[in-house]
Parts: sequence; C-alpha cells; structure tokens
Amino acid sequence: MVIGEFERAFSAGQARSVIAELQACGITVWSAEFDGPVDLADTMHRALLMLFGHQAEREVLRARRRTTAAMCAQVRIQGRHLGGRPPYGYRLVDAGPSRAFVRCVPGVAPLLGTIGAALDALA
Repeated sequence: MVIGEFERAFSAGQARSVIAELQACGITVWSAEFDGPVDLADTMHRALLMLFGHQAEREVLRARRRTTAAMCAQVRIQGRHLGGRPPYGYRLVDAGPSRAFVRCVPGVAPLLGTIGAALDALA
C-alpha cells in the first residue's frame, strides 16, 4: 500500500498502530518520504511518523480556527446568530431557511443600558 500524504492520513499515534496491523497481515506500506517501505524497527522512521502525526493534528487545529473565524465573520457581516441561547434582552427572529437573526426585545434596551452604566461605574 502506498500513502501519498502521511500528514492527512494519520494523527498522533495512529500511524504506528495501523502500519503494525497492516504489516501483521503481510501488507507492506510504502511512502515517498521514506523512499521505500516503512520500517517500524527503524528509529528514524518512528520519529518521522510522530512528526507527521503532530503535523496532522496541527492541520486539524488550523482548519478548526479557520472555520470559527469564518463563522464569526458571518455574525459580523450578516448579523447571523450562531446558535445557543441568545443574550439577555434579545430574541431570535426567523429570517428564512437556515437563518436566524438576533433582535433586541422592545422595552428591554433601556434596561440593558442602565445595567451597563451601573457595571461601568463599579469598575
């Protein structure tokens, strides 16, 4: 079996256990990074597998961060609500399929301003 990109194929310690299972079944795993078959007895190969696992975890974290940033941008630009309970004094307004906007409840805005001013005075 040939693995093109180890960073996307495995994470952390998965590579060693999967490759050991495949080798026990008589399947040889090849990689371009190793210029041939992966040898789990070789310390250099094990070190590279750990490095690729950490790179895979880093890639997952980067993708998660980009997704979160895009969702926050939607909130800023489109005024969309990401889910969960709306803040006190606000309610969800249906704006069509898969869209929800947060709007202030009438009569509550002055109260929120008063609470904010009182909290600012305490600080």
